[in-house]
Amino acid sequence: VQVPSPNPTVTTTQFWSGSVPTTETVTTGPQGTDSVIIKEPHNPTVTTTEFWSESFATTETVTNNPEGTDSVIIKEPHNPTVTTTEFWSESFATTETVTNYPEGTDSVIVREPHNPTVTTTEFWSESFATTETVTNYPEGTDSVIVREPHNPTVTTTEFWSESFATTETITNYPEGTDSVIVREPHNPTVTTTEFWSESFVTTETITTGPLGTDSIVIHDPLEESS
Repeated sequence: VQVPSPNPTVTTTQFWSGSVPTTETVTTGPQGTDSVIIKEPHNPTVTTTEFWSESFATTETVTNNPEGTDSVIIKEPHNPTVTTTEFWSESFATTETVTNYPEGTDSVIVREPHNPTVTTTEFWSESFATTETVTNYPEGTDSVIVREPHNPTVTTTEFWSESFATTETITNYPEGTDSVIVREPHNPTVTTTEFWSESFVTTETITTGPLGTDSIVIHDPLEESS
């Protein structure tokens, strides 16, 4: 009696919609090929998103063997970047990069120490004071401009030993008083003698303002008649 040989068996594994694995055996007639079909639930999938150097997006799916984990890799172009510069209270500069999700906008925040400030004071034609602040870009110098009304001026005239006149102006800081000093040569002097009713001699000096003529008046007593 001849005993037939068993059929060869082909085992295949496939995914199905169930949540548990199952095995199905298909036996064919003699001289055929039997089948063992293993049905596995779909693998869990992990999706990751990453940047790449191209200007368009693409999706790559990696399917692993049953009981493994499938992968979906989304590749996105790099986000546009907006750079802003702001001042902060420290004495050094720093840069902070904020990277957002794909299709967003990344940020680069540059923080700079405050600029040094130069304060100047100047006069202007108005009757009140004002302050103007000019803030420049980081690593520059800021300005504070204080504008003050002109100081009141006091003019004095005095004599000096020279033969010509001169004027000296002294300008003080805002909210002070400026000075104009006029220096004039001494006036010419005219001396006159006149009699008076007293019995003694006296001299009277009359000083006038600059550019005038000073006077010396000598008062003599009247002579007695013989």
